[in-house]
Amino acid sequence: MANQTKVIKLWSANTGSANTFSWSGGFEVFKSIEVEVYLDDISLTYAPTSINEGASPRQYSVDVAAKTIHIGGADLTSGTIKLQANTDVSNARAVYQGGSSVASGDLNANQDQLLRKLSEKDVSSDTSFTTGATAPTSPADGDIWYDSVDGRAYVYYVDIDSGQWVEASPPFDSDGDRTFTQLGTGAVARTWDSKLQDIISVKDYGAVGDGTTDDTTAIDAAFQHVVTNGGTLYFPEGTYKVTSSITNNAVSGTQSIKLIGEGAKISFDQSGYLSYGFYIHNTGATAPKSIIFDGLRIQCNNKVATGIRVSISTSSGDYGFVGVYRCRIFNCFQDDTISTSAIGILVDGAETAEIISNKVSGVNRDNATTSGVCAGISVTDSTNSLVSNNYIYNIRHGGVNLKDADGIKVFDTNTSEFYARGKHTVSENYIEDCEGRFIKLQVGGHAHVVGNYCRLLGSLTLIENWKGLDAQTGFSLIEGNKLEIQDNWSGGASANLFSLQAITEENTISGGTTDTWANEGAQHLCINNIVNCQKTIKYGWMIGTPDADSTAHTYIGIKNNLVQGVYKSTGSSGGSSAITEFIYSDARNWDDLGDIQGSFTWDITGNTVEAYDWIDLNGTNNNPDDSPGTPRDYSDVWIYIFCDNTKTPEGVSRNLWNSTDSYTSNIKIAGNTGGAGNVYSTFDFAKLMPGCSFRNGSGSRTNGPANYAWYTVSTPGSALWKVEDKDQAYWSDDGTTWTADINSA
Repeated sequence: MANQTKVIKLWSANTGSANTFSWSGGFEVFKSIEVEVYLDDISLTYAPTSINEGASPRQYSVDVAAKTIHIGGADLTSGTIKLQANTDVSNARAVYQGGSSVASGDLNANQDQLLRKLSEKDVSSDTSFTTGATAPTSPADGDIWYDSVDGRAYVYYVDIDSGQWVEASPPFDSDGDRTFTQLGTGAVARTWDSKLQDIISVKDYGAVGDGTTDDTTAIDAAFQHVVTNGGTLYFPEGTYKVTSSITNNAVSGTQSIKLIGEGAKISFDQSGYLSYGFYIHNTGATAPKSIIFDGLRIQCNNKVATGIRVSISTSSGDYGFVGVYRCRIFNCFQDDTISTSAIGILVDGAETAEIISNKVSGVNRDNATTSGVCAGISVTDSTNSLVSNNYIYNIRHGGVNLKDADGIKVFDTNTSEFYARGKHTVSENYIEDCEGRFIKLQVGGHAHVVGNYCRLLGSLTLIENWKGLDAQTGFSLIEGNKLEIQDNWSGGASANLFSLQAITEENTISGGTTDTWANEGAQHLCINNIVNCQKTIKYGWMIGTPDADSTAHTYIGIKNNLVQGVYKSTGSSGGSSAITEFIYSDARNWDDLGDIQGSFTWDITGNTVEAYDWIDLNGTNNNPDDSPGTPRDYSDVWIYIFCDNTKTPEGVSRNLWNSTDSYTSNIKIAGNTGGAGNVYSTFDFAKLMPGCSFRNGSGSRTNGPANYAWYTVSTPGSALWKVEDKDQAYWSDDGTTWTADINSA
């Protein structure tokens, strides 16, 4: 039942007769005397018969059936009338004698009488609120007093015996606001206003979130307050229409900034194209302690190039922390009128970045665009990062120069193209349909690429040198990843599954100066990865050119990987294998031995691959500075280990190693099966490593037996060499002087 108080605005309730007013709605009484009338909060006097027009306060009469009141005195021209029901309960509406019949109407009247009385409120009384050092002297029941000395609030309570001041719980402050005290030892009281300001809602600034109202102004106002002063900006569940970028490109200070949403969707619905959805750019002397996006769902609608960007450009050296968690970014697009790259999430310049459990779906650019790149997630110019458990889908290049359409890209801090030695992890991500690279790393320090699942499923046009995992690092561990390559793509003439490049002297940094990596080592370890190719990829592992200027030793380990596919023929063509070349390096552009200051090891062991060729070093020296066209011997700086690998199908028998132009004698080749073939390479018998066992093909040999061709070569011990053919064997204990084994003739 509605509260039995009725407020009448004079002009809307006037019946047309002077001082006679009507009411309607949920205000019910049984008798005229039960209606109390207040004019501007002054109680008027009920007149049961005739009204004294000169009485003060004024008198009034009531017509219950007509729902009107008449107030005596001069005509009213202003004021507010309040009606208060005061139901008479001194007697029941219906009283029964013994043996009488009970009527339903009487029962209902009695019930209405009680309910109406319960719902009535005395509008003539007001609770008193007093502030002072001493309690009021004549309090009424329910009055409130705030003690300005001890900071506590009290309520005056009258019971059956007496009245007393009782401390309010929770207490009020001096403005009448209740206070809040958190649980636990040491908690202090705060006002509720202060407590509620811990989290700022976009609705506090007028955002509606109905998907129709333009909430840009409200969201921008709330955003500017939080990024300037710090705090948490909350997006309640709803769809927020936005028609311009939400940006602040001059953030300064050490505040912490957090934007969170639970089920909130921000939909960009402007007529033109924007560079950014959300953009926070720090340019001050200090960076915020942290900048966090959490749980936002951003629909770019192919009208926004970059969904979320955080850029730190501070000069203090304290670069802060950036985290992006549980966000969903859809349909980023770079129009040819926009110079900003198309990227789902971009973090630039953070000392530490975490990009975890996000989804980026649909990144593309206009086919007329000549600048910019496309990427799902990009972390650049950062020292430490973790990119984990993200879902990235459909990263296209738009047919522009057929390049740079990457799922995840991580670049270390760089100064004038010198890369620092940070720590970066890319793990447990799902990446599907990238026309450039699944993962690209360019870091001077550690990079772990672990447990990612990468797939080519859609109708794609790959860039010419498409790469699955592309790593240029000081140290990388590429382990336990799975690549699935279906057959619905075109392009990719020079595509490769794994590209391993050692960091070079030209792009490393230490203390702001160039760094030669003296007395250090660099390592790529690519182990336990699985690849399933339903269409032939040109190269399996592409190994980069050794850095001539670095004094480091570079170790490249490719171990226990599996590459399989659907092999359709046992003929000589490689077009039906999962990959054409298991190992590839463009040795044409390697520097001469005398120019290489460091050394490098290739350790290729225990792999099972469906490939046409084992290894390809791509022909004759082509370096214009190093006697082009002449073979080059890298013995003593290049160690080559190729053991216990299995190549399928066995019906395609290709050479284990066919390199007469760029070669090393520091080789260990043994235990390879399945189309194992021969070693067609120049080498020095005296420099072979212990443990060799391979079939010798043609090529220039040094320090071998006088007559050799198609021999089996083995080095069963550290000072024991053996060469044999179908007629006899030759033994040597120094790799230079040979003795025929007459018993084997």
